[in-house]
Amino acid sequence: MRDPMDFRRGVILYWIPAFAGMTRQTMNILKRIQIFIQESYQEMNKVNWPTKGETTKYTLIVIGVSLVVAVFLGGCDFVFTWLLNKFVISR
Repeated sequence: MRDPMDFRRGVILYWIPAFAGMTRQTMNILKRIQIFIQESYQEMNKVNWPTKGETTKYTLIVIGVSLVVAVFLGGCDFVFTWLLNKFVISR
């Protein structure tokens, strides 16, 4: 029959250090995540954010340019379709 002290020694000598090592590694990962979040927050405070007026202005510019490009490409498509129908396909 096995000695009950063998089990206790096994727990003390194997499982407790293994758990302690896992805990240290887990704490190291959590500390690194905390440092990353803190540094990210500091960098976000350094960003020169546009004002509400600038954001609105740039958004309207993007929408306007997108509409102009869409009209231009739609016109090109219409013209090329008309030319193909008139000279190539109708023959």
